[in-house]
Amino acid sequence: MWKSRASTKSAPAAASGGAPPAERTVDFDTEDHSYRGVVRRLDATQVVIETADPVGMDEEVMVSFALPGGAGSITVSGEVVDRSGAGITVRFAPPLDDAQTGRLSPLFD
Repeated sequence: MWKSRASTKSAPAAASGGAPPAERTVDFDTEDHSYRGVVRRLDATQVVIETADPVGMDEEVMVSFALPGGAGSITVSGEVVDRSGAGITVRFAPPLDDAQTGRLSPLFD
């Protein structure tokens, strides 16, 4: 069972020193915890999330993307396939479909 999204974590600050734009902030949940990070790269198969939170390799996560303009959110499941000091890469299972890709297009590089 997934834990509720009651995170006290805050997103890392943007390189300019201010808070990241809301549409670039992403919430993600493991089975035990809720976290927040910043989308650094996104495509239909994976997302790179800047986070200092301790998420392990091969861990299953649910990633919730807030849609621009407060138009709701899209939640996608995936698995952590890479971990670096700057964050994690989550591969979606299954990949985003055309409708999801279109709605999230403002976040794509």
